[in-house]
Amino acid sequence: MLLVTQIMPFWYTEQQEKLRILHEKFKEEVNKQLLDCRNSLEDFESYHAELKGVADKQSKFNATPNI
Repeated sequence: MLLVTQIMPFWYTEQQEKLRILHEKFKEEVNKQLLDCRNSLEDFESYHAELKGVADKQSKFNATPNI
């Protein structure tokens, strides 16, 4: 039984280290995904502003009477 009590702290420490590494990798992946989402949203906002500008120009062009 003495051997088990000697091994348990080592096993526990090893498991804790594995969990810590897994947690760090998880946080890195979540941060990467959030950054990708932010970049996609910024791109979308840029395209939206560009499209709105084109639509505004087009509506002004169509609003002028054809002579």
